[in-house]
Amino acid sequence: MQPIHQFQLILKRHQDVCPNPVEQAAISNLVSKVHHALENIVVAPESFEPVAIEEIREVGSYKKGTMLAKGNVADIVVILRSLPTSELTLM
Repeated sequence: MQPIHQFQLILKRHQDVCPNPVEQAAISNLVSKVHHALENIVVAPESFEPVAIEEIREVGSYKKGTMLAKGNVADIVVILRSLPTSELTLM
């Protein structure tokens, strides 16, 4: 095989396994909205008193930039300052 042909095969495979730019933009937009909403709770905890958020982190393949096509998932970890009560989980 010629090097140019191998390079084209690699690029084709990359396009096959990676989400397209439209999907990536949609996921990034959704992650930004969720992260912003959670940050608002951190900044103004009186707006959502039942839970105090300690920290918010994006993790996993989305954070690392290794998402695969057809598996478009972004993970966000929310660390709470205290355990939620049973009444809170029923809200």
